[in-house]
Amino acid sequence: MHVVAALVAWTVLSAATVAAQGAEEAAGAAAAAAARVCACSGVLTRTLDCSGLRKTALSPEDRCFGRTTHLDISRNAFTAYPDNLPSSIVEVNASRNLLSQLPRPPALSARVEALDVSFNSVGASGDELRSLRALRRLDVSGNRLRALGFLPWACALRSLRASANALRSVSGPLATCRELQRLELADNELESLPGGAFAGLSSLLVLDLTRAGLQRLESGTFRGLAHLQELLLSENRLSALPPAVFSETPRLETLSLARNAIGALPAAALANLAALRRLDLSGNALTSVAGDAFAGARRLEWLSLERNALDALPAGAFAGLAQLEGLRLAHNALAELPAGAFAGLAGLRELSLAGNRLARVPEGALAGLRRLEGVALEGNRLEELPPRLFAALPALAAVSLARNRLARIPADTFADSPSLENVDLSHNELSSLPAGLFASASELSSLDLSHNSFTAFGARDLAGLSAVTSLDLAHNLLAELPVYGADWPQVQPTTSNARLPTLPLTGRSYCSNPNNCNFTTA
Repeated sequence: MHVVAALVAWTVLSAATVAAQGAEEAAGAAAAAAARVCACSGVLTRTLDCSGLRKTALSPEDRCFGRTTHLDISRNAFTAYPDNLPSSIVEVNASRNLLSQLPRPPALSARVEALDVSFNSVGASGDELRSLRALRRLDVSGNRLRALGFLPWACALRSLRASANALRSVSGPLATCRELQRLELADNELESLPGGAFAGLSSLLVLDLTRAGLQRLESGTFRGLAHLQELLLSENRLSALPPAVFSETPRLETLSLARNAIGALPAAALANLAALRRLDLSGNALTSVAGDAFAGARRLEWLSLERNALDALPAGAFAGLAQLEGLRLAHNALAELPAGAFAGLAGLRELSLAGNRLARVPEGALAGLRRLEGVALEGNRLEELPPRLFAALPALAAVSLARNRLARIPADTFADSPSLENVDLSHNELSSLPAGLFASASELSSLDLSHNSFTAFGARDLAGLSAVTSLDLAHNLLAELPVYGADWPQVQPTTSNARLPTLPLTGRSYCSNPNNCNFTTA
């Protein structure tokens, strides 16, 4: 009897447990379903946001009351475009789905102005977009397109993003997009662009051809781009520039040719670029620059020639660039600088010559550069400096002479440079500093003297430098250090791996090895 009762009770309990589990699963399923319901937002423009919900289709519940103008189905698993979309929709984001083709009529209304189908699997295409005559912005980046034949022949596009495809040409209806202002073709397989490749795009402002597979440019490639302001050609395989290749882009302001294989910069390469502000030629194979290479770009404000193979600069190479603010010549093979190399660069603020082979710098090399704020000369072969190298530079704030072979520094090196804040003299062969080296540098806050040959260092070396807060003396030969805490109690020094492991200040000792830490305080 008791056994039967127990069995009945167990059966009832099991049924209740199963029912509870079923209810819990149903609630979970309902919650999951609710979590995958699209959201509506906006008043004047109503957006149906279905992004990131792992949907494969829209359900009847996925709608907004009122006039829906924007649809976002990005980051889902759609393999086809939704049916029966409201004709009021003007913007569609279908990026990052599983779509294999562009939308065909009547999937989208002819009123659509913006369409994003980036990062899908769209391959061969025909004239799917022929009815979208109001289309202004189109993003087909990250697909498998080989041609631009899908563009509407009555093209009203202002922006076309077609990067990261397999495009091999730009022929076809692109020439009809006369209102196009931005064209992105980066990460494709174009190899070459014929003369007149962009003819008809008279409104184009930005052209991005970064990593487009280009091996050569033809004369006239950029014909007709009279309003172009930004041209990006970096990370291609260009080895030469045709003469005057950019001469038909007179309003160009930014030109990037970085990380190609260009071996020379001919005199006429930059002809007719009177509006050019920024030029990046870094990471090429330049061994020489024509003396008048920049004569056609007098308004340059920033020029990078770093990471090339330049072993010399022609005299007057930068003459006439009075508006130049940044000049980068780092990581070349420069062994010397011509006299007056930087003469006339009245607006220069940044000069980098790091990582070259300079054994000397001409006297007066920086004279007259009254706006100069930073100079990088680290990683050269300098054994001595000329007198007053950084003198009379009222705006100079930072100087790096690290990793050279300097055994001494002239006392007037920094004379009359009151704005100096940061000086790096690490990794040299210095054993002392001349008296008064920083006499006029009342704003100096950071001084790196690590990896030198100092055997002694005292308050005389920092006399009058009340602003110094960071002093690095690591990796020297210091065994004894007199400290005058009243003169510079604010210094936060570093002396690790020196014979004196740490620097005590104002009577406080932080020595890790008291037996080898001799100091006095006053």
